[in-house]
Amino acid sequence: MDFSRQSRKPKHNWANANVAGERKNMLDMKRAKYFGFDLRDMLAEFALGENTATVAATLSSRARIHSIDDAVEYINQLKASGTLDEAKAGRLEALLRKYSRWR
Repeated sequence: MDFSRQSRKPKHNWANANVAGERKNMLDMKRAKYFGFDLRDMLAEFALGENTATVAATLSSRARIHSIDDAVEYINQLKASGTLDEAKAGRLEALLRKYSRWR
C-alpha cells in the first residue's frame, strides 16, 4: 500500500485529543429555561430593585459561558458589597449547583 499520497493535514478532531482534563462545572443547557424561571422568582423574592435584571443576566451568562464557580464568585462579590446577605447568597449558590453539569 502506497502511503506517500496520504494527506498529512491534521484531522478536524485531533485538536480535541487532550481536552478531557479541562472539564468544568457549568450550567446544564437542557434545563437552562427552568433555571431562568427559578432565578427570576428567587430574585423577585429578594427585592433587589433595579439591580434584579443585571444580577440575573450576569449570573446566567457566567454560569453558561464560564463556569458555576465563576458565578459563585460573582455572588461573593455581591455579598461583599452588601447587596446580598449570607442567607440569600447561599440560596443562589444552591440554585446554581442544582442546575449544574460537568462539561
